[in-house]
Amino acid sequence: MSASRGGIAVLPFRPIPDSPDGWRDRSACRDEDPTVMTPEPDAYMTKKLRQALTAAYATAKAVCAHCPVKAICLETTLAGERGTNEYQRAGVAGGLTPDERADEAVSAVALARLRGGR
Repeated sequence: MSASRGGIAVLPFRPIPDSPDGWRDRSACRDEDPTVMTPEPDAYMTKKLRQALTAAYATAKAVCAHCPVKAICLETTLAGERGTNEYQRAGVAGGLTPDERADEAVSAVALARLRGGR
């Protein structure tokens, strides 16, 4: 069951699996309303709703922007999403939207940058 935020459906919050060192407790999103991080696109969106989704993703990405654990968040999310389809990915994690994470080239470049590569 999904809720709604500004006309955008949001998925129920599914916490990212934590690591033994408790990295999730240091994340920038730990105190955010979970609906901020999980806007859900609708295949039949109007232009206005698509703009709202873009704005919702921008808000979530802003939370990720200075997160000290963004790299481990992205690594963990990508590992958990391996073998999933577009309908099984949700929310912004590690600074990337579901579509960005699904694009292996985009996610590989983002992960390399987060790890300190160029």
